[in-house]
Amino acid sequence: MARPKWLRCLFYNRLFWLDPSLRMRFCRDMTEQGKKLVDAMLVLSGSLDRLSTLRPTLQHMGKQYAGYGVRPQDYGTVATTLVETLEELVGPRFNKALERIWTKLLGLLSSEMLEGAAEAETAETLALNIGGWERKPAVPSRSVRHRCG
Repeated sequence: MARPKWLRCLFYNRLFWLDPSLRMRFCRDMTEQGKKLVDAMLVLSGSLDRLSTLRPTLQHMGKQYAGYGVRPQDYGTVATTLVETLEELVGPRFNKALERIWTKLLGLLSSEMLEGAAEAETAETLALNIGGWERKPAVPSRSVRHRCG
């Protein structure tokens, strides 16, 4: 069970380092929030063969997140953070093929969630960044302070 704990810890440390403004969008109990992250990843990994059945759920989540103040650009930050965290945890086994798979998957998820957010947001607000995600350059892992343990 150490891996999920490290995933949660590394992910949120890196996320809040990349964009400190995101910290206020999360509940105070980061342990519970981290468990939700791991649970969501498990559901996704078990649903890859039927991703289209998740569309309504993803769109609903996007609508909810828009109500919480999640901005379209936040999806890219979260996706970048997740890929970098997986890369750090998995090490050399996280090859270019896995990176491409996760990048594509997170792009698809982001697009569906942004589609749901479009129903909750005005067209003017979403004009900033609607649809998909492309991986940003990685943040050197030594520049992120880890307080996990």
